[in-house]
Amino acid sequence: MSKLRYSKGLKDDYKKAGQKLANIRQKLRVSQKELSKYLNVDRTYISKIEKDKRPLTLDIAQKVCSLVCCDQSYFSDSCTDEILTLDFVIRDLKAEDLKLIARLNEVALKLKEIEKIIEEHNINR
Repeated sequence: MSKLRYSKGLKDDYKKAGQKLANIRQKLRVSQKELSKYLNVDRTYISKIEKDKRPLTLDIAQKVCSLVCCDQSYFSDSCTDEILTLDFVIRDLKAEDLKLIARLNEVALKLKEIEKIIEEHNINR
């Protein structure tokens, strides 16, 4: 797994990445165990990231961002954007559910990209 790369002076801007990961997980109402299954890592690794004992990797950041339709820049301390979370009626989401949610969000982001291209090029629908 590749780590989020920090250029000099930006490292401090990612001090809250673990806290932001924990916030996302809690808003999704999933356990560290289910999130770790979705991410294909050990549960203790998620715990260590959330406690800032391990760095957030680019791979994990990308997968988590797929769950909540955000960019990896969300994890920087300077980002104040809110994440998109749905108030799930279903509790105790499983790793399989998270994979499906991530895939649906990826499609939604692609559609948003397509709409932007159509708008930029003034294409009639």
